[in-house]
Amino acid sequence: MTCPICGHAASWPIPCRREPEVDRWRAERGETGPTPWRLCQRCGNGYPAFTQDLAVLARIWEANRTRDDPAKAAALWAERRRIARLGGERAVAFYGPLAAVRTGRFLDIGCGLGSTVRAFADAGWDALGVDADPATKPVHEEFGIASRIGQVETLDLEGGWDIVHSAHAIYFVTDPMAFLARARSVLRPDGLLAITIADVMAWDDSTEPAYVHTFFPTGQSMAYAITLAGFRVVATRRAKGSIHIAACIGAAPMPPVSPWMIRLGHVSRPLRYALVGRPMTILRRLAKKAIGRG
Repeated sequence: MTCPICGHAASWPIPCRREPEVDRWRAERGETGPTPWRLCQRCGNGYPAFTQDLAVLARIWEANRTRDDPAKAAALWAERRRIARLGGERAVAFYGPLAAVRTGRFLDIGCGLGSTVRAFADAGWDALGVDADPATKPVHEEFGIASRIGQVETLDLEGGWDIVHSAHAIYFVTDPMAFLARARSVLRPDGLLAITIADVMAWDDSTEPAYVHTFFPTGQSMAYAITLAGFRVVATRRAKGSIHIAACIGAAPMPPVSPWMIRLGHVSRPLRYALVGRPMTILRRLAKKAIGRG
């Protein structure tokens, strides 16, 4: 199996997360084989060395949307809203000044609850959100934002967008490179591509690639994929466990990427998180509680 990003054949195995519930759903579908992950030796992107079952993926997303305990469900949605609101504010602050226009047309692909769409609309932009999950539509209506429900690969989206944004969504789409090509096709020639991903190499990030991911990028490897898709990266920022990457349409030299170092990061993640990440995360939570009580 070759890398879905750059097509390179050489790769290394990397650790991945096994989920008993997902394994059970796979078994019900007649799938009992392993679900290994590989790391491309050229671009440093992780990818699944197996074919995902769409029915299993649908069950995973449905399980993420529903909770048996109403109180837990309410708390989960409240936390999602809080995180989404903060993410929207950061997106406006970082990407807005980099656009060719101060206010224009903003498209958010995989908009989730729609907080980033709301934030850009409040800043004067003509903003539209797109999400595949029908459960988000009532929240969009509550926020008073324009949105469309469906897969971006099949929706009829007109062009001429000044910013095409996607936060924590690109590693769930079926074909990441086709996704980037689609974003490029609907951008204005001087438009801005805005991609936010999790900083999976951060000391306090314990995330491993799982069945639901279609690829697993780092900051370096995501920049490589963006450049390969015909963009020129113009700005990158790390903040609060995320990496924000802004790019314009245009050719550019391929950015440096260190697959060996990325591989080391994947292999050392459990030890790194146990020795540094988890203790620091606990201390940070205790400090927040102490400040709140004061």
